Amino acid sequence: MKAGLKILALVLAIALLASLGTTALAAGTSPDISDRELENAAISQYIATQGMVLLENNGALPIAKSGPIALFGGGAVETIKGGTGSGDVNQRDYTTVAEGFENAGYEITTAAYLEAYEAAYNEAQSGSASAGPFGAAVQPDDIDVAPYLTDALKADTALYVIARNSGEGSDRSADKLDYYLGDQEYANLQQLAAAFDKVVVILNVGGGVDTGFFREIDGLDALLLMSQPGQQAGDALVQVLNGEVSPSGKLTDTWALNYEDYPSSATFAGNDGDIYHEIYDDDIYVGYRYFDTFGLDVAYEFGYGLSYTDFQILVESLEADADTVTVGVTVTNTGST
Repeated sequence: MKAGLKILALVLAIALLASLGTTALAAGTSPDISDRELENAAISQYIATQGMVLLENNGALPIAKSGPIALFGGGAVETIKGGTGSGDVNQRDYTTVAEGFENAGYEITTAAYLEAYEAAYNEAQSGSASAGPFGAAVQPDDIDVAPYLTDALKADTALYVIARNSGEGSDRSADKLDYYLGDQEYANLQQLAAAFDKVVVILNVGGGVDTGFFREIDGLDALLLMSQPGQQAGDALVQVLNGEVSPSGKLTDTWALNYEDYPSSATFAGNDGDIYHEIYDDDIYVGYRYFDTFGLDVAYEFGYGLSYTDFQILVESLEADADTVTVGVTVTNTGST
């Protein structure tokens, strides 16, 4: 009896798939972009702009809405849209940072550099074992920017996009080209800081990375966390950089000054040689609670995020009883930075 029911269920399932197969196949393989896809792309782009976090700005942002721009860093052409494993999705296409600037009509003065980096990236992938569905692509160190500066200096602003993937099977490690900059990345930022009037560093990363370089290298002007913002990554980034959208994102965790300041740093992921057992003994001291309780200085605190606009908040009144607290405030826009 049970065998008969299983066979009947199988026959019904096959019949249902056969009846839907032609329609489903046609909808999934059509070369035409549907209205639904366009609407969802617009939603994805809007969400991406709202999540980017401005960490530092010494007047370099927003950039001009047109003109020449110098793009450097692996994330400019190998932009990371999402994480590994279940953090990754398949889509018809996605927009890199370079493509975002092209779409917006900017003149990219570093085409030769971007081609050279792309070649180095492809070589690194071909020479490595497959990382599988849960592994991140090999991240090569950058190439020297010096040979490309003559053409690049047609622009007064340089953008350097640092890319780091993460997700299932790709936890952040305390190594160069992961949590820390690679040697060439660091050297390139030094060269750009000396050559350009304005240098903006963009973090195309999943999870926190070291930001000590921004305090160490003189001449870096702005730092923006674009994170891993989905299929419209490049288009969304341009909107934030040129002021079409004022950044309003806030950090969802605390970024430490030093890697060792994180309470689980010694045993996190493969740091203790064991990637199969993770013991979470933070107790109540999770995230900002740890840093606040033990008085550790941090690079950027939970909830941190700048904007292009300055606000003044004045407390006008304060009333409290046993159940509620009511605060009356006046918020004034005091100008753009």
